[in-house]
Amino acid sequence: MQHHPVTNEQTASSSCADTCRCCSLIDPRERHVVCKLERYELEDRYLRLLEEVRSLKKLSNGQEDKIKRLATKLARFGSNPRNCLDLAIAADEQERLSMLEAENAQLKDKISLLRSQLVNHKIFGRSSSRGRRIVNGSAASGPITCRSAESGRPKASPTTARQCRNARPATDLQHDVQNYSLKMQEIETEKKDMMSRIAELELELASYASGERRTKVAENVEYIRLWRQLKQQNEKLVAAQTANEMLNAQIFQLKSLLEESNKRKKQASAELAAERRQVAQLEASVSKYRESEVQARERDERIKDLSSELAILKQHNSELLELSSQFGRVEQENAESRRRLGEQASEQRQLRDSLAKEKASVAALQAANEQLLAKLHELQKSIDVMTIQLMVRCRAEGKAARQG
Repeated sequence: MQHHPVTNEQTASSSCADTCRCCSLIDPRERHVVCKLERYELEDRYLRLLEEVRSLKKLSNGQEDKIKRLATKLARFGSNPRNCLDLAIAADEQERLSMLEAENAQLKDKISLLRSQLVNHKIFGRSSSRGRRIVNGSAASGPITCRSAESGRPKASPTTARQCRNARPATDLQHDVQNYSLKMQEIETEKKDMMSRIAELELELASYASGERRTKVAENVEYIRLWRQLKQQNEKLVAAQTANEMLNAQIFQLKSLLEESNKRKKQASAELAAERRQVAQLEASVSKYRESEVQARERDERIKDLSSELAILKQHNSELLELSSQFGRVEQENAESRRRLGEQASEQRQLRDSLAKEKASVAALQAANEQLLAKLHELQKSIDVMTIQLMVRCRAEGKAARQG
């Protein structure tokens, strides 16, 4: 999948379109409302917008880092696949196989040389054995050695010495041929194992390549999704930046208006302070005038009270004069009343004495009365006894009369 990068012209055109869209979307009523807001509310909104812009910038930076990481990952995977251990093993096995093939070729060359030498030695050995049979007249069975030649003949010719020297390499050559055949068998078995291993590795590599293709497709899809999200976030960020710039301009205008209003406020406060001072002075003078009026009223009321008190005192003086004249009369009446009281006191004393005497007589009468009451009780008891006796007699007489 191919990804088309976004150019600067496209971003500029998109930013211009976003700014025009934002300018067209702003309502003049909202501007009027923003102009009516106070300084603290504007600062609060400004700080909130700054926080949103910072968060959007952080998000965009994170998305860009993620996209860069994915791009580097794709590039690395395109150039050198990550974690391709099987490919490295396959390459090592192929190198080993090529080395073994090269060794095999060298051994084949060596075998061909040894075969040619063996053929030459066989031909030379047959000719030498025929010569020995003719000369010695005896049949030699088995390989010819230097010892046999020396025992057969005390003095050896140069041909027999050469035959003795060539007999030993023939046996070594046979051993080499046997070792070579064994080694060739081992190499063939190892080659078969390596071919099966290579086939397995090729199958694993094919499965890994299909899995890597799937992951690559998924990563490309994720990259496209992230790129779209980043584009949307960039659009939102551009819109927020334009709105922020407009708000900054409005805030600057409002700050200028606020400074002018503060200056006017300071001037008005200075004028108000001067007027307050004048009003305070006027209030002080008015309060003094009112206090003087109150004092004058209090003085007038006091004069009125004093004049009324003088009139009352004059009346009291006239009344006192009348009372003084009446006081003499009252004193005379008091003297007469005192004399009368003395007479009444003497009369009361006499009455008290007579009352005491009467109380003594009453006490004597009460004692006599009590004695009479006691006697009356005794008489009543005797009367009761007599009535009972009389009733008993009457009953007895009645019974007797009834019986007679």
